[in-house]
Amino acid sequence: FMSGLVNFVGSIIKPETKLVIIGKDGEAKDSILRLLRIGYDNIFGYLEGGFEAYKNNGGELATHI
Repeated sequence: FMSGLVNFVGSIIKPETKLVIIGKDGEAKDSILRLLRIGYDNIFGYLEGGFEAYKNNGGELATHI
């Protein structure tokens, strides 16, 4: 899946775009390394514990339909 992510990101997001990665810790770190290798160096970090940790700690959620 991770190599697919890199190809997907590379096809729709400009390398200079500021990014924050959300995912499970190991997956997020792997994704960051892969993105750095293809020139995405505006990665500000990742959400530790993933989305569930954010939600469980009272993070605000919004949906748009």
